[in-house]
Amino acid sequence: MREDGPAICDGKNYIIIKGSFMKLAKLKTQKQCQLGRASVDVAGLLGHPVGTQFRLHSGGGKQRLMRPEPVEHTEDLADAIAADESAADNRNLLANQTSQAMTKERIMEMREQGATGKEIVTTIVDNSTSFQGKTEFSQAKYVRKKQKKYFEFISVQEPTVRLVASMYYMQDPLKIMNLRVDSLSQLLTACSVRPGGRYLVLESGCLAVTVAAVLERLGGHGHLVHLFQGGTPQRHAVDAINFTSDQLACLSCVDLRTLMTHHPADPSASAPAASAAPAPGASPASAEAQADETVATDRETVAPNGETAQTAAESPKAAADGIPSSGGGGDVTTTDGGGDVVPDGGDDVTPATEEPTAATAEETEGTEAQESRKRRLSGSQTETSERKSKYARTRCEDSELALNMLSSKDMDGLLLCCRQHPVNLLRYLLRFLAVSRPFTVFCPYKEPLLECYFAMKAEGCIMLKVTETWLRNYQVLPERTHPEINMSGGGGYILSGFKVDRSLNRAAVTD
Repeated sequence: MREDGPAICDGKNYIIIKGSFMKLAKLKTQKQCQLGRASVDVAGLLGHPVGTQFRLHSGGGKQRLMRPEPVEHTEDLADAIAADESAADNRNLLANQTSQAMTKERIMEMREQGATGKEIVTTIVDNSTSFQGKTEFSQAKYVRKKQKKYFEFISVQEPTVRLVASMYYMQDPLKIMNLRVDSLSQLLTACSVRPGGRYLVLESGCLAVTVAAVLERLGGHGHLVHLFQGGTPQRHAVDAINFTSDQLACLSCVDLRTLMTHHPADPSASAPAASAAPAPGASPASAEAQADETVATDRETVAPNGETAQTAAESPKAAADGIPSSGGGGDVTTTDGGGDVVPDGGDDVTPATEEPTAATAEETEGTEAQESRKRRLSGSQTETSERKSKYARTRCEDSELALNMLSSKDMDGLLLCCRQHPVNLLRYLLRFLAVSRPFTVFCPYKEPLLECYFAMKAEGCIMLKVTETWLRNYQVLPERTHPEINMSGGGGYILSGFKVDRSLNRAAVTD
């Protein structure tokens, strides 16, 4: 049992490893952690150092509540369960269902009675008629196969990028675009990610694995701009890792559409909207300010408590409903906290004289309903603010910080990992990269990267290369070391290169 290192705390994320199975869980005292069909008592895990090995003791019953107990080391049943006899080869083995006398009902009954995994595996081996006829290696392989099913040891680890990426890859490689851990490490190395740098990452459809990897490499020093497409950025891997507030302060997110509004792909192209077009005699500075003001006006304003504030875009709807506006030359109407329209008390406002009691009752019922709704939502808003405490800034502050940083166009690295075709995105984002800085693109297929290769070669980039990541695991055991039979087919392709400024060479030749 480990005695050093940080302790397992209540309310934090951890990765629970049971054999080859990994699960991300937030450990809380009053809750149970589900591992397959069994539940683990979280209270027995808290307070122990991270990385401690636990043995799960069954409490019996159909619910199978397991009580963890810290141990010094795990036990290999293949060494503990050794047969007295073994055959020279497996020529006499027959593949049938009659060699095992144990039934499924008997095994479930032993589990409900609280039998340990070692007792169950020993009983299965004793009731096997063909176990003695196996070779020594086949016997050890058989025991380890049963040990995986009835394994009773777990370990609690701090979530890191390596563990989170491996867990996502084991669950479903397509969710992270077949991005293996070795491909991720090569991606970071080719982009020269280091503390103190400023990096631009475009990721979509990869569960924010590359964003979390770059953020972990920065270590709280530098800045990372995450470009995303759609309504909200993916933060699965970022939220899974227990980043500190200083590390999260280095991350800012901005929508790609917002970036293209401020920095159009074609400088000579007109503004996307007629209202954002600059005046004919306006200067470039005033035109850019006018465009920024238009975007800020059209953007939906979000209050700190999570409620959506009313914007100017609702004024046409109000005018259609017959509500007078401030530009009508008459009375000005305002909106109180409950959402009712209240007159400003002008002279031409005539109080209602017909059925005052019914109108007053309707207004009172509407006000009480809105107040009760606010009281119901107050608790959920408090929980939402606590749940969103990982965000260092609001969405508007994030976008403003990212746009100001990208306006300097001196980022230290560019990293693309998206499901869209990357050639046009790479051409557009290359302008924000400083000269002599690296860029990397990851794709599960090589054909899109070949198009990017020739496109960047035409742009004048140097040291371009497309590499394929390949990983092979080996089984290392006495007298039977060989590559594993089941392995991943591919880990994707990586395009890397450096941006250079060819105008300096042309100026030197002209002189």
